[in-house]
Amino acid sequence: MTNLSLRNQDTEYLGLIMTSRFKLYLVLTLNCFLCSITIAQDLILDGSFEMISCPDNVINSISIENQWYTTGADAYLINSNCPFDTDAAQSVDALKNMNSFTGWAHISLEAFLSVSGFSLSEGMATELISPLKQGRYYYLDMAYMYYDGYINDDYADQFCDPLSERTMSIVTARDSIFTKSESIQVIEGFITTAVSYNGNEVSTIVRPEGDRNNFDQWKPYWDCFRADGGESHIAIIGETKALDSPINCTDPDVPGMVYNTGYAIDAIRLVEIPHKFDSTLLVCEGVSVDIDLRQIADGPYNDKATYEWDNGSTNPERQLPAPGLYQANMVLPCVTVPFSLIVEEVSCTADIFVANVFSPNNDGMNDILIPSINAQLTVTSYSFRVYNRWGSVIYSSSDVTDGWDGRFNGRLTAQDVYLWSVEYTLSNSTNIIVKTGEVFKI
Repeated sequence: MTNLSLRNQDTEYLGLIMTSRFKLYLVLTLNCFLCSITIAQDLILDGSFEMISCPDNVINSISIENQWYTTGADAYLINSNCPFDTDAAQSVDALKNMNSFTGWAHISLEAFLSVSGFSLSEGMATELISPLKQGRYYYLDMAYMYYDGYINDDYADQFCDPLSERTMSIVTARDSIFTKSESIQVIEGFITTAVSYNGNEVSTIVRPEGDRNNFDQWKPYWDCFRADGGESHIAIIGETKALDSPINCTDPDVPGMVYNTGYAIDAIRLVEIPHKFDSTLLVCEGVSVDIDLRQIADGPYNDKATYEWDNGSTNPERQLPAPGLYQANMVLPCVTVPFSLIVEEVSCTADIFVANVFSPNNDGMNDILIPSINAQLTVTSYSFRVYNRWGSVIYSSSDVTDGWDGRFNGRLTAQDVYLWSVEYTLSNSTNIIVKTGEVFKI
């Protein structure tokens, strides 16, 4: 195994070794030779809702706050730093659980079930930092929680569950996202006749039928999808749909809404998935290199994917024994991303030449003592020093283009033998290499 560097191959993704432990990292920088690490941009600002100020009402309901807005009725900010009136909040089932998945804040959404067979839920939406690109794929992850539902006291069967499963929808749109319901008035209230929202559903979170043991527990969720292009808003909306079958556990003659269930969301993240990984790996002559594709694909999706090498291996780790082209794929449910890795051998040492005689007499010949460095790798640190016969430093420079003109404190030094040293590191290592010698100054 060896240390290595990566060189750009007209691609958006470039790797670079940064430590002596030989770990390979992803760099998202365009048109560079050797780059430092950058992180894939999260397109959602404040995905953990911690930039939202405490609401000025007793039950912490919000509609438009900072970067976020609700898609319909008010949602609830659950924040351990925001007080609320416990008496007034008794009807808000979400406030029973104050623990966030990360940090100190999350959002709670309530859903309501119409006796006429429609489920209408609150939702939260935000404008993305930049619009989605046409035909590109995106990775989303978040934490979510379901609250157990119940039937209104007006109905006899308090243990009836009219919904066999619970869902939440991830929706994207070019414009602001809103849910709406259509109702007709009856004698003692309203009966919902339709529910809808604008935008495209790109992912659905489902609590399977019969799974009633996962309420009030945070669970991770991730998915990926292809963008149509231009979508600039994203929303997380609770169940908003028409039921496939009648609500047989309630009295259909009683109009109005039956409180159904609740949802909580936290730690929402959206990043673009690279469309390819093309890199050139520079390795020292005569040695092999160990590669982990998960470190090249350094994003939140890298441990969710499977990997396939051109030799049939599905292990993301592989030793590349010789120079040449190696290919692999990162496989996600929505897209397969190709890797193209070219291994090239380079010399991991440098040739240093320093003249053994020089004459600083302004005749244009050997007036400056300057080291000449010939290296295939980049010199990342450099120091050139000249010493007198007693070991005192009389010249020092960290610029490879500077040299000694034979002077000390502005005056020419005597004709004598002087010692010199060059210390440098190359881009493949943090090890300091030292070369020494002597020069006769005429």
